[in-house]
Amino acid sequence: MNWISDGDMVIVKMGEIIKNDLELSVAVSRIQKFVEDDIAGEGVRLGDRRLLLLPSNFTSRISN
Repeated sequence: MNWISDGDMVIVKMGEIIKNDLELSVAVSRIQKFVEDDIAGEGVRLGDRRLLLLPSNFTSRISN
């Protein structure tokens, strides 16, 4: 997961990797914990089988 600590935003398609719902849930939880606790980033679920992983330096702006 070096790309996240390097400042890159990533979308992970978990459904293509893991077919079993229980294994998918465990994998998503572990990835979110790593991103949020170890590198101070943020993990956001995009539906049931995708994750948006944001680096700690990510900021968003709303432009009018």
